[in-house]
Formats: sequence, C-alpha cells, structure tokens
Amino acid sequence: LIPFNPFRFYLGFMLLLISTVLARAYVGRGGAVIEGLLLAITGIFLHPTKPIPIILLKDILLGLGVEVSLIRSRGLRLIPILSSSLLGGLGHALPFLIFSYPFLTSLWFIPNMLLSALIGGYLAYLILKRLPDEYSSKTLNRGT
Repeated sequence: LIPFNPFRFYLGFMLLLISTVLARAYVGRGGAVIEGLLLAITGIFLHPTKPIPIILLKDILLGLGVEVSLIRSRGLRLIPILSSSLLGGLGHALPFLIFSYPFLTSLWFIPNMLLSALIGGYLAYLILKRLPDEYSSKTLNRGT
C-alpha cells in the first residue's frame, strides 16, 4: 500500500459531470442547470452528514459552469465539452475552497478534481459521439 497517494480520481464526480453534459446535450439550454438542481436535491438526501450549503452550492455550480460554457457551442466538438467540464469542475470545487479557506491542504485536491473533470468530459464526448445524430448533436447544433 502507498501511504500517501498524490493522485486520486473522483469517480463519483466523473459520473455527475457526465450526466450534466448529457443533460445539456439532450434537453438543450437550461438542461445542465436543471441537472445541477436535481443533483443538489438528491445530494441532500444521499449525503445527510455533509453540510447542506456545500452540497447545494457545489452541484448547482457544476450545472451552471457546464451551461455557461456550452451556451455558444455549435456541434459536437471536443474542446467545448472539455472546457465546460473544467468550468463545471471549478464550480464544483469552489464551495470547498470558500468554506475551508484556512486549510491549505484542501488545495491539494483541486488538480485531481480538474483531472477527473477532464476525464469525465472526455467520456461524455465519447458517449455523445456514439449516439445517433437525432439524439446527440441536434440540440447542440441548434444552440438550444
């Protein structure tokens, strides 16, 4: 066993990010924000020991970051999806940084969170690329 492993992947966060990007692709504008709200509501019930403001903020900011980054996206391209995953990852990590400011060790998880966001964004891109055109790129091409 490694006593201190500097690299850690947040698999649960990757799934949240993939579902948020897919919601934006399927629903269109506002889909990522709605998904962020739904994740926040279910997060309160699934994580009763965590502080409610952090759960609410991190999931809503995840959806808002993905939505803002994909507003002008046309078509199914890798770079906009990766940038939306990074912005969503930063939004997801922001409440932890705000509420744990005195603890400098909490900054250590930010690079790992962003790496997990990139991996999740790439996986979402691969999923969207494999879907038929009438499901995946229709909403992104229209810009709605």
